Amino acid sequence: MNAPTANPALAASAGSALAGFSTTALLNELQRRDGDLKRMSPIIPCDECGHWRNAPEGADLGKWNPCNLGHKLSFRVPDSPQDDVWGFYRRNCRDRPDQPSPNAQALPPGEEGGQ
Repeated sequence: MNAPTANPALAASAGSALAGFSTTALLNELQRRDGDLKRMSPIIPCDECGHWRNAPEGADLGKWNPCNLGHKLSFRVPDSPQDDVWGFYRRNCRDRPDQPSPNAQALPPGEEGGQ
């Protein structure tokens, strides 16, 4: 089996774009971005929010907004099949109530957060 080859034109354009930066500057930028990611709030799925609403039967899901307040939502796709954090989310939503959605399933007693 042959190893995949890089697109020479793409590699040349990426190399020329980065050629203007020193190795130290590039490493500093990577470190800065890593720090930005660590300071971000965790992803809390919107389907656990009291403003979540399920799509009615026959709704055009391409135009459906599950947020009752009309907020623009992002969608997270898992990095691996074992990752269970996926779905609609909004970072730093000020309108998020502390109470769970009626659509959220309660955890059985003895499990994380259960009574």
